[in-house]
Amino acid sequence: MAAAQPLVTYIDGLKAPKRLRRTWLLEEVFGPLGMEPGSALEDVCEDVVVDVVSDEKSFRIRPKGWRVDLDDSTLRPLVVAAILGGVVQQVVGDEVPAELYPVVLPVVVEVERVLLERGDRVLTIPLSLADAPDLQVRFNRLPPRARAELGFDDFEHFCERLIKAARLGDADFGEVRVIADPDPSTIRLTWR
Repeated sequence: MAAAQPLVTYIDGLKAPKRLRRTWLLEEVFGPLGMEPGSALEDVCEDVVVDVVSDEKSFRIRPKGWRVDLDDSTLRPLVVAAILGGVVQQVVGDEVPAELYPVVLPVVVEVERVLLERGDRVLTIPLSLADAPDLQVRFNRLPPRARAELGFDDFEHFCERLIKAARLGDADFGEVRVIADPDPSTIRLTWR
């Protein structure tokens, strides 16, 4: 892999199966990103996927994990959201339910510009909050179901934690930590 590339480009470059299986997600996606098997980071990234797809009619629990039939246009954005959601949750906490990460993150993060760096273990996440922090307007952009489930206070707290993480630098958050970045409009995160 190149020194840095957009996360979306990395996911687009993966050979995706027609049927999403747990083993593919853990071994072919999360493993090469340096996520340790059984780690809290791997678990929370998987939780995002499972919480989103668990209502799908094709979702099945099997003895060796789970599987679900998804078309490519659904699969790739979901995997991006799972990685971003899992990493961000390690830093800001769990104010946002896992299944809402795919709809909440694009409102506060410039998803297309998230970069993978240094052997796939560092994410640089540009916050669109830095340019226009009007949280009520952003909250109103969420689908009605997401607004009802999340609530403005939790959304505001989530955004405040993101902004704080962008300004902390070198703070340790367990498996994922913020590393120094002179630009407070981005969060640079690394994991073990």
